[in-house]
Amino acid sequence: MKTLFLYFLIAINFAVIAMPKDSFYVQEENTVVASQSIKNTYKKGLDFLSKENFEDAFTAISSGLKSSLKINNENLIATGYLHLGSYFTRNNNNSKALENLNTSLKLFLEQKNETKIAHCYLNLGLTYYNMSSYEKALFNHFKSLEISERINDKENIALSLQSIGRVYLLTINLEKAQDNFTRALEIYKELKNVKKYR
Repeated sequence: MKTLFLYFLIAINFAVIAMPKDSFYVQEENTVVASQSIKNTYKKGLDFLSKENFEDAFTAISSGLKSSLKINNENLIATGYLHLGSYFTRNNNNSKALENLNTSLKLFLEQKNETKIAHCYLNLGLTYYNMSSYEKALFNHFKSLEISERINDKENIALSLQSIGRVYLLTINLEKAQDNFTRALEIYKELKNVKKYR
């Protein structure tokens, strides 16, 4: 039995020596290439979404998520659910939006990715705004604002303030609406990105 085990160890040793050095890195390299490809697919999907080309947006984002699940990249999986949530929010399919955004939020909380957690809360706020659930919209926008301020994510601070302003405007709290809009505009000017302010 010992002899058999010894032959096995020798065989494994020769197999490892015979392998090209690069073969150890092939799988890792393939994963890096796949990850970049998925990021590009998500970017295409978001570009389609911004142009209201919903069919192509859904196809690209779904494809990216499917590939992310295949390579089991937790960050890209959570990102896919976030983008699908945004897609469904834009299409007023609020139940699907909430389902995907909450899945994304759960995954990003596990990963402790504060930037993406803030993005999830912002998008949840937008979905609740669409549903006229203004209290829930404000709760999520303020959560987004709180995290964004803590990590100094200026663009998301501005987006959160702008979204809070919209809720206050709709609920006829004009003083608070104006205050939040003004603060958002100041940040956009600082970022030289006033186009985002609409």
